[in-house]
Amino acid sequence: MAPTTSRMSSASIAFLPDDLLYETFLQCAGACLQPHIGPDVWPFNRAVESFTPFWRINDHLCSRYTSPGRPKCWDWTATRLMLVCKRWSALILDRRVLWSRPLFLEERSAQWTLSRSGNVPLIVRHALLGLADNSWFLNFMGQERGFSRCREVVIDVDRRIGGAYDDFLWLAQGWPSAAPLLEVLALGIPSGRPRRPNPLSTAFLQSATRLRTLALVNFPLESWSSVHLKNLTTFIFRSEGRFEYTTVRDIIRFLRNTPQLQTLVLGAPKSHFIEELTPVPCIRPVVALNCLSRLSLSGPRMHALDLFQHISLPPNVVLELRMYRCHPTDNVLYHLEEAIQERYHAAPLPLDPQTDLGDADHRGSLPTFDRVSVHFYRNVEVTITGFTAAADGTLHPAISIVLGVEGVQRPASLVAQVLRVLRSGSAASFALSSSRREDFDDAVFADEALWHGLWRALPALKILEIVNPETSLEPFMRSLMPPLPPSLRAGALEEEEGCPLPALEELHVCDSYSEASAVLPGFACLRQALKARAESGRRLRLLELRNWTAQVIWSVEEMRSERTVDEVVFNGFFVRG
Repeated sequence: MAPTTSRMSSASIAFLPDDLLYETFLQCAGACLQPHIGPDVWPFNRAVESFTPFWRINDHLCSRYTSPGRPKCWDWTATRLMLVCKRWSALILDRRVLWSRPLFLEERSAQWTLSRSGNVPLIVRHALLGLADNSWFLNFMGQERGFSRCREVVIDVDRRIGGAYDDFLWLAQGWPSAAPLLEVLALGIPSGRPRRPNPLSTAFLQSATRLRTLALVNFPLESWSSVHLKNLTTFIFRSEGRFEYTTVRDIIRFLRNTPQLQTLVLGAPKSHFIEELTPVPCIRPVVALNCLSRLSLSGPRMHALDLFQHISLPPNVVLELRMYRCHPTDNVLYHLEEAIQERYHAAPLPLDPQTDLGDADHRGSLPTFDRVSVHFYRNVEVTITGFTAAADGTLHPAISIVLGVEGVQRPASLVAQVLRVLRSGSAASFALSSSRREDFDDAVFADEALWHGLWRALPALKILEIVNPETSLEPFMRSLMPPLPPSLRAGALEEEEGCPLPALEELHVCDSYSEASAVLPGFACLRQALKARAESGRRLRLLELRNWTAQVIWSVEEMRSERTVDEVVFNGFFVRG
């Protein structure tokens, strides 16, 4: 019976219409034959590009280059199976769309591909490598007016020292007068070179009436005010140097001429160099971007926040604000609260930091976070991200705030206040991590009050995860302990506080195999805190310990016998209470 069924299935597949077979092939080929269009598409290679927004990035495999300089095109594992059948092979190879993606590493192969593409609009994704011969590519795009044949052009110039940058300068000497088919243009070049390319011509952009994605990294525009891109849906502009960037006023003028914009990424240099990057006008001109779905702004000190206050956007926009090298005099938290309150119509924050912000009345149109993550980098930068859950439980990033500090400030001291600004009180899951264990500043995290400030900002927390705590483990564990009964308190009478994180059900701690001498005291505090929580009716359902030294296994066994928690997972093994 099985062989008969197999033959019937094969016969039904063999007689599928040609168009359906070809559409199936294109689906298998994936994004290699499709332009970089969409709100979650990043046209540059993430392996090379040092900055990408925090939301999910759909970069294409064919944009990656191996060390010998040969591109990895689409994965043939699935598509080559369709070429086994003679009929399918002839059908696919005869369709000109298959040949719309030429590879310019060798002139012979490129010429052969172009000869079969006919008049199909081309997709050109090429990395100018310093040690490669780029003459054929430059000749095609320049003298042969390849831009006029292209649907997409992505050029990524090698950052290493070599002739790639000079090759690109030659190409940028004269932009074509027309690009009627162009839908995607992405140009990425290194910064800090003494010779700068000619700016992207306004006449060239105006001729690209179909342009929907424009991405420029370290590449200047000829004009910000004279460009009208009515069909543009994605604009990416990032600069690492002072000469390519512009003023807030010019950016606002440009955005007023892009009414269909859905994704906006603007990145100013991290260093502060121009006073106009941080203007404080009395009356801010506001541009309305009603179609926007993703927004990422970055720059030194208050630049990103100031630009954010010039933009009116829908309440459901995925937002990222990166503020680097903030100085204590910037008063960044005050201005962040002011901007959030204005853009999301949120109620002013209570002056008392212990006030519970779980009530939706304080949130306005701010998204309701289901999970919050905090990540530290080199003890000078912290990233705070709020996630919302879809109907199927999938988490999606909603808002991300990146704070880089200078001077005596420490990023850890700002986290609880930022969580209050974002009204994160409804979050049920919280993760705290760092790139290195040293990033948890002992002088800051040794303060138990800092941890209590975090817990007050997250009153509904059920799942808590902390990675690489090291020496800050003991004050962290003590902060989870419920208050002592009045009869056991020392000193004057105090007003009794509730148990920290009363809804907590799961605790996950990853210790990265610290030395036993550093772990054992912290684990003793953990055991004491969880025992006190269990006695007060706040018993944990699950405790997971990852990458802990085996020398604490005896304490884990004692915790099991005391029934401090329902279940313990120790380095991947269950220890039931």
